[in-house]
Amino acid sequence: MNGSSIQGRIYRAMSGALYAIQPSKAIQPTEIRNHNRANMPKIYHILLLLALPAFAQKATWPNAWSQIVDSTGAPCSGCLLYTFVAGSTTPQATYTTPGGGVANTNPVQLDTAGTANIWLTPGQTYRFDLYTSTLTLIRSVDNIPGGTLLGQSAVTANFVLAGPTTGAAATPTFRALVAADFAGVFTPTTCTNQFLSALDSSGVGTCTTNTLAGAQHANQGTTTTLLHGNAAGNPSWTNVLGADFGSIAARAHLGNNTAASAAPTLSTTVDALEFQVAEIPSAVFVATDFTTSGVGTALEAITGLTWTIPASTAINMPFSCKLIYSQAVANAAVAFGIQDATVSPTNIAAVGIIYTNTTASTEGTLTGLATTTATDIVSASPAATATKFVAQVSGFIEAPSNASSSAITIRVSTATAADLVTVYRGSMCQLN
Repeated sequence: MNGSSIQGRIYRAMSGALYAIQPSKAIQPTEIRNHNRANMPKIYHILLLLALPAFAQKATWPNAWSQIVDSTGAPCSGCLLYTFVAGSTTPQATYTTPGGGVANTNPVQLDTAGTANIWLTPGQTYRFDLYTSTLTLIRSVDNIPGGTLLGQSAVTANFVLAGPTTGAAATPTFRALVAADFAGVFTPTTCTNQFLSALDSSGVGTCTTNTLAGAQHANQGTTTTLLHGNAAGNPSWTNVLGADFGSIAARAHLGNNTAASAAPTLSTTVDALEFQVAEIPSAVFVATDFTTSGVGTALEAITGLTWTIPASTAINMPFSCKLIYSQAVANAAVAFGIQDATVSPTNIAAVGIIYTNTTASTEGTLTGLATTTATDIVSASPAATATKFVAQVSGFIEAPSNASSSAITIRVSTATAADLVTVYRGSMCQLN
């Protein structure tokens, strides 16, 4: 509850007035409502000194005290001021402070200086009856306004003083803002799949696209984490979890079973070429029939039967190759060998066997190879030309750690350059 002083309210109704009143006996309070002022012969000159309504401030108001004097300027000492609802004899409270809370007695008894601290309720209208201390009516003034709601000291949070939301003009009240209050002030801004990032002085908004490259997403997470949702709170950055993949088929794996770069897929088919140890494939093979060049008799690398030992990695690895070969022109010695072309191995040991007909074969061995020189493992002459025979070589490579990677190749040669040797598609080496 808040209020404004009665000063100024009554002053405009009563200032400057001299009233000739006939004296009479004192009237009891029960007689006040119907007392006839024409029977009061005693003359009083009163001037109610009033000020403008106070706003809802806790600060002291210098004119908060209302003073009533007679025609001689003497204070109306001990006088009684009855306060009613306008147009009635229903008592209506006044207050001792602008914040309300403590009501005055009704009637309000003026002190010896003819003053009292009187604050009214905004929005209410009053009737004031002023009596002497002996209950002689001095004056009655009706329809005294209590002021507007500007006098309130306690207002609901986020409410503002405003006129009616619709219709004709009316007394302002404290209320929440509605959309119509902003008509003509702000220009509606619609952002589709964007967010409102700024408002200019005219109320026009700026829409901004939310991108992962935007500043609002900077310095989030790490290179090995994902943003995981949280149904009970904010999302957070954590490592990849098994649950990220949901439910997958039994014995399925995530990988790329193709020979080219592609997005991984879940599959129950395992491609042996996918899996390798230390960047070494599990197998290599001849994809197209390979034939020696016909130039010289040195060991030549068989296309497809090559793998690389990575740099800075010491590796011990086995290999086992199964080959299909034939000789074209005449019977001449055919040899199969191996080479670590870049970095000298710590040691390569191998065994080999060449079938020269359906029942006969020749075996060979290689031990202590510690150079980059291409070296035979096994050599023999086939019994017939243009006939496919089997050859096998297998062994163990001890490779040192080195700053450079090293290419391992399985090789073939013929004792006579013109006697071409062909190694057929599907010949392969199993590694690791």
